Amino acid sequence: MLKFVAAALALSLTLAACNTMEPIAVENANVRVAHLSPNTPNVDVFIDGRLLPALTNVPFKTVSTYLKIPIGPHDIAIYPTGKTTNPAIEVRGLVLEKKNYTVGAIGLLGVTGDKGLTAKVYEDDLTTIATKARVRVIHASPDAPAVDVGVKGGTPADAVVKGITFPNATGYLELTPGVFPLEIRAAGAAAAVFSFNTPNLEAGKVYTVFAVGRLGTAGEFGVVAVGDSLVPPVVVVENANVRVAHLSPNAPNVDVWLDGKVVAALTNVPFKAVSAYLQIPVGKHDIAVYATGTTTGPVIDVKGLNLEKKNYTVGAIGLVSDIKAQIYIDDLTTNATKARVRVIHASPDAPAVDVGVKGQAPAAAVVKNIKFPEAVGYLELDAGVLDLEIRLAGTSTVALGFKTPALEAGKVYTVFAVDVVAKLGVVAVADAVATK
Repeated sequence: MLKFVAAALALSLTLAACNTMEPIAVENANVRVAHLSPNTPNVDVFIDGRLLPALTNVPFKTVSTYLKIPIGPHDIAIYPTGKTTNPAIEVRGLVLEKKNYTVGAIGLLGVTGDKGLTAKVYEDDLTTIATKARVRVIHASPDAPAVDVGVKGGTPADAVVKGITFPNATGYLELTPGVFPLEIRAAGAAAAVFSFNTPNLEAGKVYTVFAVGRLGTAGEFGVVAVGDSLVPPVVVVENANVRVAHLSPNAPNVDVWLDGKVVAALTNVPFKAVSAYLQIPVGKHDIAVYATGTTTGPVIDVKGLNLEKKNYTVGAIGLVSDIKAQIYIDDLTTNATKARVRVIHASPDAPAVDVGVKGQAPAAAVVKNIKFPEAVGYLELDAGVLDLEIRLAGTSTVALGFKTPALEAGKVYTVFAVDVVAKLGVVAVADAVATK
């Protein structure tokens, strides 16, 4: 107990004003989904266990606009509309980079082998040429042989696309702007199996032409031609606001990784640092914390953390021997006439404590019997600077005296009791997410 009382000799008070900074956005890939399977019903698309509102009840031949999805690994599942079990397509750990992609639901439902239903990922090159239209062809007809694509009435030797097989894509062709009458032929043959006109191709734009449907099913084979554009972009999922707090007194500076990628704003993070809120899409994520500069043996490794549209503090908490990620939900509701304050017990070897106004009796404590690593509910306090004490629970024995920052009405704060008992201190932060 004497050692605990001696903790009053040390005081660390930090107001982390950086918490009012703009939330930091994770970089995105641009992804669109194409329903190219002729015998698969309308579908719903899920990413990381979440239904995408923009991709519900999607019919055959539909190509979505591009959706913004954070870079890194993701799980994609496609279900018949209204179903949530036995997905028609399931892809785990699809790694997305900062690129443009088409994910095609391609092939035949209920068929095995190379014609069976699968997700085919195409990388989209949206580079433009001021004087030309750039056009790519994707062979998405599961029962069609290799085909050529040429100008109507031309010869096999004149085909602009030769010998493309299911489910492949050509490179991008550079064509003169305008409308072209084209035909699809069996590779090397002169007879057309399907004729069509392109849309009006414009210079400085990019297009994909999908050959879709079953050649052997009457009236089903055809083409879908789309302009490949990022305007307007669509945000896939809503965001959670997440901040990280380094609360482990004997852990070194750390780097924080999200879904297999280091977070640039969370490198070389020291003890007692509390980050600004970062915007992370709702759904399941992997979080790993490494000693700075290392990439093996994470000190914390959390798989499949399911984030909702809420505000979170993820605390690296405890001593290195038993360090863990402690997840706190942050209620940023404000009271116009009061300051709202929460206390988190983050001292790994400290017993249960009370927090009260200096000189008041134990019974009048505003926080009673809080244990490591708990958080109290939010207290509604008068604005101003409060002179507080941390005491052994239920006693008048003071472990640490400290003054709060100048609490303002209409704002929310968290006070962390940190470090081991011999060096007990507090870190006080204003909890705010920028609204700009």
